[in-house]
Amino acid sequence: MGLRAGLIAILLVLLMLLGGLGYFIATLLEPVGSPDEVRLPEGLEWVRSIYGFGPSAEEQFIAPDHVEISSGGAIWVSDTQLNSIFEFGPDGTLRRRIELSGVVADIPWVVPKGISVSQDGEVYVCANGADRLLVLSRQGELLRSWEVSQPLDCEVAGDRVYVTGPAGVSVFTVEGESVGSWGGRGSSLEQLDLPQGIVVDADGVIYVADTLNARVKAFSSEGDLLWTTDAGITGGGNQAMGEETSEETSGTGLQLPAGMCMDANERLVLVDPFGFNMVVVDKTDGSIIDRYGDFGESDGLFAYPTGIAYDTERDWFVVADTANARVQIVRIPDSGSTELGPTVRRALVGPVWVCAVPLVLLLFVAVMMKVSKSRKSSELSNMEVGEHPDDNF
Repeated sequence: MGLRAGLIAILLVLLMLLGGLGYFIATLLEPVGSPDEVRLPEGLEWVRSIYGFGPSAEEQFIAPDHVEISSGGAIWVSDTQLNSIFEFGPDGTLRRRIELSGVVADIPWVVPKGISVSQDGEVYVCANGADRLLVLSRQGELLRSWEVSQPLDCEVAGDRVYVTGPAGVSVFTVEGESVGSWGGRGSSLEQLDLPQGIVVDADGVIYVADTLNARVKAFSSEGDLLWTTDAGITGGGNQAMGEETSEETSGTGLQLPAGMCMDANERLVLVDPFGFNMVVVDKTDGSIIDRYGDFGESDGLFAYPTGIAYDTERDWFVVADTANARVQIVRIPDSGSTELGPTVRRALVGPVWVCAVPLVLLLFVAVMMKVSKSRKSSELSNMEVGEHPDDNF
């Protein structure tokens, strides 16, 4: 009787603990300052915003420009006005600030823009004001650098580094040796004008946000143009090589495509500062799939966003909401993988995992109560047999 009473007491304690944890998690998942759901653009889910790297006014962002996601969900942010890059944890806590003044000799103001982090943790930074590409350790130590004219964005893919500049794309080895370049500044199909975003997929196809030409382009690994969306701010057309543009398909609906990334379903997702939104693009032909976002100052709304990155494990996007001087973390539909693995990982990286211990203990108590009940039934059965020794004769 004592064992059963003890197990019941433990069961009650565990149920109370689970209730408390449920309330705690519900509170944690509804952050202070959560925007009014009615005001959020359709399909957009706001997770949190990062306004700075400390509580004081001097520790707030001024002009966050580009963002990047590295291993473990670390969030990297460049701020052109603070001349610094920052690393945050997925929960928004500051890990480090790397001030870039003096990193490049005799150039105090490097104007950091695009960031890319390699598999081995090296941080590549487009030092636009210094005409250099910087390669830093995670702690901010300068490992190497090389000359690139006004770099805007970069992408490390395997043993190659792809860098956009005002006049096109340059390709280097990870040690800085030039491999090739293409583009040229202009408005023709093969040319680029101030491209602010670049993505390289697993097949080596390079996608570029041709910013001032208001279009997106895809290039082969050799730099051959595969397709381009049509220039313009109306319609929804695209143009493959050799096709003529008709009035019915003229224009892509892009106004100023900037930072770009790829989600778990291999869709291109870019930010359009003049559209105040995120735009989902089919990587096979450049057609626009959907748009999410609207102009505003409240959390969940955008004002001239310039950079974007995607976290596969958490299925969320990090957006440099530049004119609002903040970084926002948001989700949109259909971006996550349909495979079970990423879904499980996403659940495990959240706060729900804290329920695992009491749930395991609850299961253990349930099993012990079952065993105790079974043992008690067995003892009663044996007692009944012992009270009637002559029943079988």
